Parts: sequence; structure tokens; C-alpha cells
Amino acid sequence: GYFGVIAGRQGFADALRRLFREIEQGGFDADGFAAVAHGDDKADELARLYRRYRERRAGFASIADNYGAALSQTPETPLIVYGLWQPAHLQMQLIEHCARSAGATILLPESGLDVDAAHAAFRERIMAIEGATHRTAAAATTATIAERVFRAPVADAPPIGAPSVALTNAPDTVREIWEAARTCLRWASEGIRFHEMAIAYRHREPYRALIDEIFGEAGIETYLHDGRLLSTHPLGRRVLSLLSLAASHETFERAPVMEFLTETVLPPDTKRRWPAFRPAAWETFTREAAVIEGIGQWRERLPRLASEMIERAKDPRFSWLADKAGRVHELLQFAEAFHAALAQRPGEATWGEHLAFLRGLCATYADGTEPLLDALKDLAALAAVQERVPFETFARAVREDFESRDTSRVLNEPVRLFGRQGVAVIDASSLRHLRFRAVCLVGVAERAWPPPSRPDPLLLEHERKQINAAGHGELPLRTEPDEEPLGFWLALQSADEHLSISYARADAGRSGRHLPSYFFRAVAEAIDGRPAMTLDDLAASSAVTRFEAGRLAARDIATSLSAAEYDRGLIRAANEGDLAGAIEAITAAAPAFGRARDARAQRRA
Repeated sequence: GYFGVIAGRQGFADALRRLFREIEQGGFDADGFAAVAHGDDKADELARLYRRYRERRAGFASIADNYGAALSQTPETPLIVYGLWQPAHLQMQLIEHCARSAGATILLPESGLDVDAAHAAFRERIMAIEGATHRTAAAATTATIAERVFRAPVADAPPIGAPSVALTNAPDTVREIWEAARTCLRWASEGIRFHEMAIAYRHREPYRALIDEIFGEAGIETYLHDGRLLSTHPLGRRVLSLLSLAASHETFERAPVMEFLTETVLPPDTKRRWPAFRPAAWETFTREAAVIEGIGQWRERLPRLASEMIERAKDPRFSWLADKAGRVHELLQFAEAFHAALAQRPGEATWGEHLAFLRGLCATYADGTEPLLDALKDLAALAAVQERVPFETFARAVREDFESRDTSRVLNEPVRLFGRQGVAVIDASSLRHLRFRAVCLVGVAERAWPPPSRPDPLLLEHERKQINAAGHGELPLRTEPDEEPLGFWLALQSADEHLSISYARADAGRSGRHLPSYFFRAVAEAIDGRPAMTLDDLAASSAVTRFEAGRLAARDIATSLSAAEYDRGLIRAANEGDLAGAIEAITAAAPAFGRARDARAQRRA
């Protein structure tokens, strides 16, 4: 049909799923949507696909079904609506139903600025509901940054009071989170406890994993709002790596194979079978043999390397290479067995057969993954949707499961309580109505916070407006009203005492340059009292701290986050002139360094 060119792509399926959920919560059944979505090939095809979707999931419940069931009940207690700015059509119907039956109170933030447009349409509908009460929070006092931002700077304005605001310009995302961790430690030294702090991001990638890893290295406890996911746990990564290798066993690329072998822990039985398992040495062998991909290259190039070693070993000076050649042969035998195990993966099979294959593979090559595989038994329930699926579909289901499942529920890790333990690591949308003594806002870069508005690729804004005009239901608009300014305004208010705002000039390990977002500039303008600041103005502003690229240690060595960073600080101190102190410290930790330096000095003399 109309979407035939892109029908097989994963992005199309994801976009279609989002659209169908919006249509359902917009109050449209299959006939209702077909009645308003017609007139061209695309609309007719969407209506046909939506009808098929409704028919195929007729035996399963959805969020829209829950709202429909609630509308048939008569509530006896008042409803409180909190944190909702743009309700879906069915949600609005339920609010109206509850308000008329038992009363409703809707709580909304109000800034007195243009940013309140985020919930203007909602406010208007509330006013027309009998039994509904609309309450707004008081605006910030004139001494706070939230009251100054998004307004024209005022000459001779009084200094900004609490919270104190710090702006940071970092070279990359890794360094940005390093400095955020250092900031949290500084706050802790002032008596603020970790659970009284928060670090918020607008985009989960790459910040959530970076925060978890870097804060853990620095010894800072964290509370992850959406949990510590199995996909980020070493055991979860091993399972997902095996799935990926099995799915692409025909190519058998050297890089992912060696990456997995370096990271995994072999079960005891496998260790006994391969006592010479040495991933570091094997990595060297595969590079020397110029293995790139394909089991054929492993079979051809590793024996050639072994033969060259044996030939060189005929020289008594290199006799030790004969033993090394034997280890190359052991690597080839392991690679043959590993490839054969991956190649056993089924093509199209039942969910139970796919799970059995994965369990057998992990039992041989990934020790400690049994609890994760036990949790995956839930996937067998998907047989009710489709009994037999391709291996790629199974692998995707496992990945999505790991990306949504908390490790504490699978690996019995301790559950941390919000507001009781650890720095809260949360999405910016969850920060809207929370308060902390100190808050870090990270990733405030152009096209990141706020992100560019994106219309639905399948049903554009003008098409949604035409459907809404028919009056049978209501689809949300993707580009209006804009929630981002009000969300950022609330994020500024979430800090009572200290607020840190940062952006990174580049993503770690990638090229390209990021610019500060309009929000970042708006805060700098409010602090400096200068309108329309340019990039040069920001660079010269005393309100912005800029960290240069290539500096791998803290400016103050006493604030190092780890022993490794402390050592880098010693080296930097030596380069910058404090040679004696650095040498003394390094020699105290590693006497061999001092002896080597003395020997070098004697040779030079």
C-alpha cells in the first residue's frame, strides 16, 4: 500500500505504534477514525492499518480501554489533577466526568510569563467545567533567577538571591558529568546531604549512563528515578552481546567478538575446557593476523600467523615463539567452537525455543546470567500475539525488556528510596514539581534542551487539525503549544539554595560542536543583566566557567574524583612546574618509578 516502501523498517513500526496510541486516547474507534481520515491514499491506508491493529489486539486491554471503563463508573471522592498540562481527549473526558460527579481540583504552575501558554487551552476548558477548581502556584519572588529569566533584563536590578547560580561550559559530555559530580561533592562539604540534591537531564542518552558510572566512580550514591536498567548492567550487556553475535554470526567480526570475550566471565566448565583462555593475548593475535570478519579469515590467517612464529622460532633467539604459536592454535579452536555455537541459533521458532537457545549459549559463555534468563521467561507470554517469530524479533524483544527492567527486581540489589538516599537522577519532566536544596541541570545545549519540535511523520499537524475539526475526537498536536519554556522555568525553581547549569561543546568521542541553548543564554543574560548576549559575550562572562579540552585532571588536585584522576593531577603539576612535589608523591606510591628516574639520570650523566 501507500507505506510499502518503508513498511519493513523498525522506525515505521515505532511511529505507527505511537500514532495508534494517540488515536485511541483521542477517542477514536476504527469506524470513527475511518469516518474522518479519508480523502487520499495515505489517510485511507492509515485507517485500514488502524482497523487491523484494533482487530488484532481485540483480546488485549489498552490504556484507552482503562479510561473507557473508568468513564462508565460514578466516582464518590473528589479528583486531584497534578502535573498534567495537555491531557489527551479521553483524559479530559474523565476529568470532566469526575468533576461533575464528585468535584475536581486541578493544580497548575503559573509564571505570569508567556510560557504559561503550555496549559492555556487546558485552563480554558477547566473554567467551563462545573465542579472543577483551578489553582495556580504563586510566582517566584523578584530575587530569584526564575523571575528574571525569559524577561527583558532590567537596568540596575538588585543581585539575584537564592538559589546561587553557576553556569558551566564543558568540552564534552564526560567532562560535563565529572564537573557535576565535583559540584555535588562541594555542596556536600557545605552540609547538603546527597538526597537533598538532584541532577536532571532532558535526554536520557548519553547522560543517564554517564551519571551512573561517573558518580559511582566518585563514591557518590545515586537514586535513579527509572531504576538501574539491566541493559546497563555487565551481565545484561553480556547477554545482549551474545544475542547480537548470534544474529550476525555469518560475519563473525573480530571487533565485537573480542570485545565480548574481553568483558565476559566464562562458567567453570568452560574454563576447564579452555584453560588457556587469555582474551588480552588473543586480541593481540587477531590483530597481528589481520583478522577482520568472517570465520574464513580466522581459519586462514591465524594458522598463517602460527606458521610464521614457528619459522622464526628456529632462530634460538626467538625460540619462545614456538609456545606462542601453540596459543594461536588454541585461539582458533576456541573461535571455531564459539562460531559453531552461535550458528545454532534458530531462524524462525517459538519463543520457548529461542529462550532455550539463549540459555544454552549463556550457560557456556556468560557466567552468572541465570537470574536474567529466568526473568525472560515472561517473554513466553508473547506467544499469545504470535507463536513463532524470527530470531531478530526475539533479540529485539529481549533488548527492550532489558531496557525497561530494573536490576533490583532481578539481581536482588538493594532498593534505594527517593528522598532518603543518594542524589536523585531524574528526567527534566519529573523535576517540574519537585524541590531540592541543590540541583544540577546538564545538557542545556542547542537542539537538546529544548529539543526541536517535530511533527508526526505519519500524520502532519494540518491533517490533525482537519481531523479534530470534524468533532468526533481529538488528536494532540506535536508542535504546539510548546511546553519546554515552562518546564525549564520550573526546573529553575526546583533548587532552593544552589543551581548549576551546564552544557557540553561536543559529545564524548565524537566530532561536531554544540552551542549553548537559548535557555542557557537566557540565564546568563539574567545574571549579567545584558540582553541578546553573543557567544563571545558568553565566553567573556564572569558568570560562565569554561573548562578547556584536553585537561584530564581537576584544577585543584584535592578535588579529584578518583585515584586515577589524582595521579593525572600529579603529572599535570609536574608539567606546570611543581616537579619535585609530583615526583615525591609518585615515588611514594610506586618506588620503582623513583628507581627508574634515578637510573635514567645516571645514564644521562
